Amino acid sequence: MMADLLTGEDVYAELNTRIRQAGGNTAFAVQARMNDKTVSNIANARRRLSDDVLAVLGLVAVEAYKQQDGKIIPVKAMFAKLNTAMRDSGGNDAFARAHGLNKTTLSCIANTHRAPSKQLLTVLGLEKVLRYIRVPSAAPERLAA
Repeated sequence: MMADLLTGEDVYAELNTRIRQAGGNTAFAVQARMNDKTVSNIANARRRLSDDVLAVLGLVAVEAYKQQDGKIIPVKAMFAKLNTAMRDSGGNDAFARAHGLNKTTLSCIANTHRAPSKQLLTVLGLEKVLRYIRVPSAAPERLAA
């Protein structure tokens, strides 16, 4: 599944192709029932990709993590790596102490009550990345034929 993920660059390339096929930003915006200034700002990277644009493209954003070797792993694998590291350290408290982390915060992260901190991700040798996946059912009901 990780191989099916698109980067932001891939999404912008697809968006720009769809805009060209529609005949420009305004034509694409009309087809997608969106504001043409919003489309222009997103296409020119002055604004983040919105859920509306992603839906028109049949995509959704997914959180993933990049290992030091460049391999992208899903959230589940990040938690497996965290749990293994905590177990190998002798438990949550020992892991927190060894890496200068707050044990309560670490516990909240391990129990999915908080997002992993940048400090924890650094300890695990990971970097949070945003990727996109095609979801046919999210395809463009908004897009006029």
